[in-house]
Amino acid sequence: MHRTRYPEADDAIVLADGEPVGRLLVDRTNGRIFLVDLTLLPKARGKGIGTRLVRDLLVEAEFDGLPLRLSVPRGSRALGLLRRVGLEVVTASELTVGMAFSPASPLVSATG
Repeated sequence: MHRTRYPEADDAIVLADGEPVGRLLVDRTNGRIFLVDLTLLPKARGKGIGTRLVRDLLVEAEFDGLPLRLSVPRGSRALGLLRRVGLEVVTASELTVGMAFSPASPLVSATG
């Protein structure tokens, strides 16, 4: 389903200690970074792996001067994590919550 909607998204296997523990799917088109899917196996949850991955995307968004967007199911345990790392709720429906981070201003390059 995600491949059809986000054909140019980067699809990666998340590794911990060399073992696959999840999937990360990120679309970097249309002038934004969109976290399509971050799924971790139950054995990998609660160990800071998801936090590190989301923080890495925040650093990328800040560096590139691009907004980071995502959507999670309403009631998801991830909402607390996402708020703690700096994402804000921007939309909400009966089923999902849209969250975003927008850098204050694009970073100036060393040449510009």
